[in-house]
Amino acid sequence: MALSSLSRGWARSVTILSLPAQTVTIQKATIVSAKHLEKNPDALPPFAWYKDVFSWPRSWVSNTTRRFNDNTRLIIVEGNVASGITEFSKELASELGMVHIPYPDLDWEYTNHYGVDRRPYLNQLPEHNPMRPYDISNFLQDPTHKNAINLQLKLYRYKYFLYCDALTHLLNTGQGAVIERSPYSDWIFAEAMYKFGYISKAALSYYYDVKKNTIYDLLRPHLCIYLDTPVDVIQKKIKERNNPGEANSPVLSEEYLKFLEQSYKYGFLKEIGGHAEMLVYDWSEGGDTEIIVEDIERIDFDKWFTPADQYEPQLHDWKRMKEVEWGKLRYQFTSKREDMDDNFVIPKFDCPELFCLHYDALDYEAARDSIPGELFAPGFNPSEGDNVWFKTRPDLIHYTMLAVPHIVKQPQNVIMGGEDQNYRGFRF
Repeated sequence: MALSSLSRGWARSVTILSLPAQTVTIQKATIVSAKHLEKNPDALPPFAWYKDVFSWPRSWVSNTTRRFNDNTRLIIVEGNVASGITEFSKELASELGMVHIPYPDLDWEYTNHYGVDRRPYLNQLPEHNPMRPYDISNFLQDPTHKNAINLQLKLYRYKYFLYCDALTHLLNTGQGAVIERSPYSDWIFAEAMYKFGYISKAALSYYYDVKKNTIYDLLRPHLCIYLDTPVDVIQKKIKERNNPGEANSPVLSEEYLKFLEQSYKYGFLKEIGGHAEMLVYDWSEGGDTEIIVEDIERIDFDKWFTPADQYEPQLHDWKRMKEVEWGKLRYQFTSKREDMDDNFVIPKFDCPELFCLHYDALDYEAARDSIPGELFAPGFNPSEGDNVWFKTRPDLIHYTMLAVPHIVKQPQNVIMGGEDQNYRGFRF
């Protein structure tokens, strides 16, 4: 397995490590496998951020960094379509004792709080209605549909708030996270849509407006792992897994997959390499997760936190020296998500495919109100067994806590340890 180690000199040089893993000299290991992680006896217990309310006064005395340890890191895993990043991400998270943050599932969009599938009701809307369901399987078969840009915006928003969940979990517990595809690489897929004529130039411009208005609230990752899989291998995997809509899709052509590959290698990796540490692997035949853990253990993250390097761009987002700054950041991600969600709303009047006209909105409201559990806000529907006594307002923040049902089921989760299987994401 050939490993490319890319750091702050990414744009200038690439170092290829082909020697056996045990011959590399370790300066300081700042990420270790779960079995070697030493517990700090003075560390504060993890805060159950998705169950308890974290108030503004509490942020003043939060002692956020007293929960941190060697593995308080964010790792993103990137790769082309069908590169095997889901299985690898889960294995890596388990090996490092971190939580795994999944790729967005649009079933979240079309399944309400009570488990009702909204699609049979919303599919009754006219074809031209922008609120009619349109997911990845629809895109793979009909990529030129006007709702393609809405699909890409939904995926970006989901990746964004999944990344927020990872940050929130890290700041409240000290436990790191391994994330499948981040919002930082999402532009690659938007560019591919525009390149092949699936969205208009105005739609792409709006996408970048939204991205610029939201992405800077996040902290970039400590480490990016890229699984480099040749296009011919990807096409073979797509054929073998035989997912609905993929096999005969007009989208997943050799040209489309090559464009994604080139955008990753010559666009995204150069961009993220200016901040995060980089590991790039030839994933033609897969790889050994344990060997990759050994490679990660050899990365010295602490070298960027010396006084001499405090103004270097590498890992700059994490160089917050004052405890009060960490407390403010923790409060923002834990309790002020609705303010971050507002940043996604940007007026745009030169992109017709984004318009929802009044009669389309009325049709959607009528269809929505016919769905069980959607007449009122989640938690306020007596017809679904909700107890509404002494409730004065819905907790809006749960709408952005997308990864919580996934996190609570993981045995390595330091808050619940996989016990709360039926948690529904509310904090009433």
